[in-house]
Formats: sequence, C-alpha cells, structure tokens
Amino acid sequence: NRHIVRLAAPAVGENLLHTTLLIVDTLMVGYYGSLPVAASAAAGTILWRAHMTFGCIERGTTALVARACGAGDLRAAARAFAQSALLATVLGLVLTGAGVVLAPYLLLGLQCSPEVVAEGTPYLRVIFLASVPRLVYFVGAATLRAAGDTRSPMGITFGMNISNMVFNYVLIFGKCGFPELKLLGSGISTALSILLACGAVLWLLRAGRFGVRPRLRDFAPDFAIVRKIVRLAAPSLLEEITISVGFLTFFSFVARLGTQPLAAHALATRLESLSFMAGFG
Repeated sequence: NRHIVRLAAPAVGENLLHTTLLIVDTLMVGYYGSLPVAASAAAGTILWRAHMTFGCIERGTTALVARACGAGDLRAAARAFAQSALLATVLGLVLTGAGVVLAPYLLLGLQCSPEVVAEGTPYLRVIFLASVPRLVYFVGAATLRAAGDTRSPMGITFGMNISNMVFNYVLIFGKCGFPELKLLGSGISTALSILLACGAVLWLLRAGRFGVRPRLRDFAPDFAIVRKIVRLAAPSLLEEITISVGFLTFFSFVARLGTQPLAAHALATRLESLSFMAGFG
C-alpha cells in the first residue's frame, strides 16, 4: 500500500494541477463577462476531446515502456518512447491542420451562438497549433511514469501552472507593453505553457534520469513498434471516441440554451472536476 501511495500521490497532484490551470484560466477570462467564458468552454471541450482521443497512444506507450523497464531492457523502453513520439508528431500535425481549418465549423457543430463562434474561433485555432507538443508531452510523461517517475510530471505541471498564470496576466490584460488580447491571450498563454512542458519532459528523458534515455537513432521509423503501440491503444481509441460522441452531444444541448447558461455550466463542471481528477491520478 505504501508503494501504491508513493506512486499515486504525485499523479493525483498532477491531475489536480491540470484542473487548477483550467480554473485559473476561467477566472481570468471571466473578468470580461460570460461570453469569453462560454467561448473558452466550447473551444476547450473540443480541444479536450480531440487531444484525449488521439492522446490515447500514451496508453500503448505506458504498456511497452513499463514492460521493457520491468524486463531490465532500457534500450527497448527508449525505442518505445521514440516511436511513440514520432506517432504523436504525425497525429499532432493532422490535428493542427484540421483544427485550424475547421475551428469555426466545429463550434457551429456544437450549436454555439454566432457570438460564441466568433469569440472562440481564434482561441481554438491557436491552441490547436500546439497539438504536436501536447501529444509529445503526453507520451513523454507516460514514459516517465511507466519508468517509475511520477514526481517529474507533477513538477512539470506545476511549472505549467506558474508560467500559464504569468503569461495570462501579461497577455489577457495587456501588461508589460503587450496588447490586451483577452480570450486570445489565454489561448496563446496555454499554447506557450504546453510548449515549455514538452521541452521540459524531453530534457528529462534526454538526461536519462530513470535510465530511459532515447538516442537519435531510436527515432528512425520502426513500424513493428508503431504497430504494437497502435494495437495496444486501439481499444482506448474506440472508448475515447464513444465518450467524445456522448459528451459533445450533451454539450450541444447546453450550448443551445444560450451564452450565460453555457458559461455557468463551464464554471460548475470545472469546479466539479476537482472531485474526480484525483481518481484518475
């Protein structure tokens, strides 16, 4: 039990920090009223489901890396991460292209009002631009956890929170000579924080702190490993698609009620998530 708690406690902390980041974003953009809150909720829901659905490759990464580490084959663990990172890059590029082009249509598909679509489209596009670093971060953090390091991802997430608050303050409210970008500033802040988190996890892996140290040649495409990752992640992909269809359908019902109910729903669900994110950890 002590071993479980030692591994789980940082993961619980990491998930609670992710939730805190969302709550802080909501509080800051809420200064400008219900419209930016509603727009960030609609765009954030699309982003969350897109990144969680395609980010499920981290489950295949976790399985392969944990198995290799348990067998004492750290080279195989490093290759599994490298191939996962390649796959994450390809999927991230697809998400980036699709997200930037389809952003307004995705919001319209959720039955959002025209003002929510207009407010949320630039925000949605700028965070979709960070799809590659976000998916690479997912598989990098999964690799660290699978190797037994649950503390570093929590530390990186804490750093994300700090950098996000600083960038938010500067970009949302127009401080330190920057223009007042409001909701768009929050999107840029989130994208920059994701990029920094990705850089941090790659640096930790390159340092080989837990023995999983990828080399440049590990990134040469190895379709046998990629097939294993896809095979392991496929059931999770189907699960996430099912969840996404149900969740987005429900969200469209809320969006039809108008801007203020949508904003209120966003505030309530982000606070509610504190109750179950610990369980995910």
